[in-house]
Amino acid sequence: MDKCLFCDCDLSPGSEEHVFLSSIGGRIKTRKATCVTCNNAFAGVGTGKIDDVFAKSFLQVRNGLKIWTGRDGEPPTIFKAGRLADGSEFDLAPAFIPIVRKARIPDTSSLTSGSVHTLTATDEQDAKRVMEILSKKGFDAAITGAYRVREKAPLVKFSISFSEAGTLRSAAKTAVLAVCMLYGNELSREKIDRGLLQAIRYGSPDIGNYTGWDYINPWPIIESLAPHPKTPDSTQSGYEHSVVIANVHDVWIAYLEFFGGFRFSLRLGGNSGLAPRGLAINPRSAVPARFVVAARPPGIYEAKNEFSYKNEFKETSAGVQRAFTRIVETWKKESEDAHFQELSNELMEELASGDGSAKSRAAAIRKWAEKVAITEMGARWSEKIDIPFDDDP
Repeated sequence: MDKCLFCDCDLSPGSEEHVFLSSIGGRIKTRKATCVTCNNAFAGVGTGKIDDVFAKSFLQVRNGLKIWTGRDGEPPTIFKAGRLADGSEFDLAPAFIPIVRKARIPDTSSLTSGSVHTLTATDEQDAKRVMEILSKKGFDAAITGAYRVREKAPLVKFSISFSEAGTLRSAAKTAVLAVCMLYGNELSREKIDRGLLQAIRYGSPDIGNYTGWDYINPWPIIESLAPHPKTPDSTQSGYEHSVVIANVHDVWIAYLEFFGGFRFSLRLGGNSGLAPRGLAINPRSAVPARFVVAARPPGIYEAKNEFSYKNEFKETSAGVQRAFTRIVETWKKESEDAHFQELSNELMEELASGDGSAKSRAAAIRKWAEKVAITEMGARWSEKIDIPFDDDP
C-alpha cells in the first residue's frame, strides 16, 4: 500500500494534492503522495502556512498574468496599491487594472452645518451608500455637484522577495510531489532523502541545505515538450511551470521553473539510478494543460547550502528581475490591446448617442478625442453629470 511521503502512514486512498499549488494555476493532482493530515498541515499555522507564503510571493505575477486558481478561483486583486491625485485609494484588479476603492465615510467630527466636503465614489450606488449612512447618523447631506472623472493611475512599484524559508519549503514540496507522480510512491519514499522530507514538513533540518533559487547552475536542455496523453489539446503560453528530475554525477536533482523564468533547484538525494523525467503545465490555461518534458541534464551541479541565498544574492536578484520584466512586457502588450479596444468601444458609444447627423458625429469625435488626449497626457478629465437620487434616503 502507498504511504505518505512525510509521515509514512498508510494512504487510503490519500489526500488529493495539487502538484503545483492551486493558487498559481496548478490543475494536476495526485492522491499518492500525502495523507490528509500532512496535506492540511501545509496550509496551517504549525508549518508557518508555507503554501500561503509561496502564493503571496507571486501575488503580482498572478495578478499581471490573470492566473486563475486550479479550483477556478478568480485571479487575485492587489488591495490599496496606491493613491490618485485627490488622495483616493485604488486597488489593482487582475491585469493591473486600477479600480477606485469604495468611498470612505467622512470624519463626522469635521461635519458642521453648511460645511462642504468632496466625496469620491466609484459610482452612483457607492455615493448613495455614504449619503444613507450619514443620514442615519443625523447629518443632513446633499449632493451639490457631481462629476465623472477619468485620469491615469500613478506608477506602482513592486518588489518580489523569495527569501522566506516557507517559500523554499513550499517549492521543495512541489518537487517531491512531482517525483511521486513521475516515479511512483514506493520509489519516491526509497530514493528521496528523509532529511529533506522532514525539512519540508517540519522546518528542520534547515531547508537551505537542500534547495534554493538558482541562477548559478547550468540548466537542463529541453529537447521536447509534448502534450500529455490525458490532455492532448494542451497549448503553451510561454509561462509554464516545469520540473525536470535528473541525476548529475552522484546526486539526484529536481530543476523547477515557475512561470517560465523563476528558477529553483533541489537536491533530492544521492544518485537514484533512474532515467530523467519531467512534466510541465500551462498555468494560464482554463483547463488542465499538462506536458511531458524530455530534457538532457547538465554535466555539473553546485549544491546549495544555508548561505547560498546570501552568496548568490546578486545573481538571484538579476534572474528574478529578468523573469518579472518579461511578465511585465507581456502585460503591457495585452493591456495596450485591451485599452485600444476599450477606446474604440467608447467612440462607437459616443457616435451612437447622437442623432446621426454630420454635426452630431463631429461633436462626438471631438469630445472623445479631447478626453483621450487629456488622460493620455496624464491630466484629469471630468464632465458634470446628474445623479438622480431618490427623495427618500
